[in-house]
Amino acid sequence: MKKNVLIASFDLEVGGVERSLISMLRNFDYDRYDVDLKLYSHTGDFMDLLPQGPRLLKECPKYKTFRLSIGETFKRGFFSLASARLCARYKAARSGAEETGYRQMQYMWQYALPHLPSVGKPYDIAISYLWPHDFVAYKVKAKTKIAWIHTDYSTVDTDVERDLKTWSAFDAIVAVSDQCRHAFLKKYPILKKKVHVVENITSPDMVRNLAGEEKPEPLNRDNRFKFVTVGRLSHAKGIDQAVKALKLLIEKGYSDVAWYVVGYGGDEAAIREAIAAYGLEDHFFLLGKKNKPLSLYERS
Repeated sequence: MKKNVLIASFDLEVGGVERSLISMLRNFDYDRYDVDLKLYSHTGDFMDLLPQGPRLLKECPKYKTFRLSIGETFKRGFFSLASARLCARYKAARSGAEETGYRQMQYMWQYALPHLPSVGKPYDIAISYLWPHDFVAYKVKAKTKIAWIHTDYSTVDTDVERDLKTWSAFDAIVAVSDQCRHAFLKKYPILKKKVHVVENITSPDMVRNLAGEEKPEPLNRDNRFKFVTVGRLSHAKGIDQAVKALKLLIEKGYSDVAWYVVGYGGDEAAIREAIAAYGLEDHFFLLGKKNKPLSLYERS
């Protein structure tokens, strides 16, 4: 008899986590498992890459609000969820954290949980593929619960007490690398027995498809020495530090350089402000999201 599995994540926008999820879904043994995929928002360029195996569950409007602004959430009539977001923003701002985005996301889930529907169907295994893991922890019934971690937790400021409460709902925690596991356990040493390493699965077919895409023209026309970063525009990725580093290089006389960043995220406006403040408009470039960034390295 097949086991029922639920996998939950936010959406399928362009990103490393989303690419990893697609690869895992393409390598699942669907003869042994019935897999339901819960995406809070059915959006993103990777939606077309979903394989036939998993069953995509119906989108829930309340969960979709987590990808909307607070103003838009109010406009759509989800007043309790919008209010929860405002409370989360206020609490995060008063937390004293240097970068409040992660705490705000934690508190958003904390205050929103009473207003969100649970999943009625029980599962043998439920996998939360992206932090915060509150949905699977509190809204899903499953014999075994697994949380995936993709982030270097030494770089993010979270509410540890709040996180530990959520982690306690999981039977196992999967880190995508030894370094990821080590950083996580420095912050949460009490969870050592739960944490295991499972490296990301890379689908050869997916890599070939990604590599065949058209190359970004701005980078290919630039004959300077180039740095290329592929990642989400968030505090944890350190793109703001890259801007400062490039400014220092140019000040030391290395002016024939450029830095290209492929990716998107909530820190884009702040990074663009830093680029302008340092006068790096001709040296530091945000290319936005690209479905297939692998070919960037062919001429770098």
